[in-house]
Amino acid sequence: SAHAFRLFHHGQILRRYDFEAAIDGFAEAQRRVPELVLDIYGDGEAGYIEELRERARNLGLNGSVRFHDRVPVERIPALIEQAHIGIVPCRRDPFVDKVMLPVRLLEYVVMGLPAIVSRVGTVESYFGDEDVAYYEPHDAHALADQIVTLHDDGERRARMAVSARRAFAACDWSRSRDCYLRTIESLA
Repeated sequence: SAHAFRLFHHGQILRRYDFEAAIDGFAEAQRRVPELVLDIYGDGEAGYIEELRERARNLGLNGSVRFHDRVPVERIPALIEQAHIGIVPCRRDPFVDKVMLPVRLLEYVVMGLPAIVSRVGTVESYFGDEDVAYYEPHDAHALADQIVTLHDDGERRARMAVSARRAFAACDWSRSRDCYLRTIESLA
């Protein structure tokens, strides 16, 4: 509907991204803010996606958590522009904590979409608490609180979007590349 407040996620739907906490947190937030909707675009583990659909049904979220098939990459910017907040759930594990910086988060940042993201090490090395809204992995209640807080504070959403873009722009990629190459050479 025109009055919906849209949360957005796109990309692969895999167990390592902890959508259980995302759906549970969304359910809790929606009890406090009924106009919330969550659009999830992507493909992934078919059995897992069906489990998530069932979880949403069991929580009474019929119609407010919407699973969409993967869309062509050219359509993503227009979908991001329709959203109010990006959601980037991650489980805590050594790979995610040390290596993975979710590309979807960077896309939200570049597009000016404020994001709620699991507090994992790689993301924290690029973005501070003023850039993104963090919650502890697996903590659906903390995620719900962040959703409601950002829903209620449009000025904070706008500040976060600007701050995250500035933090991303400040990354000195050439220096990072040189450090990365030295690390790879030292391991070879």
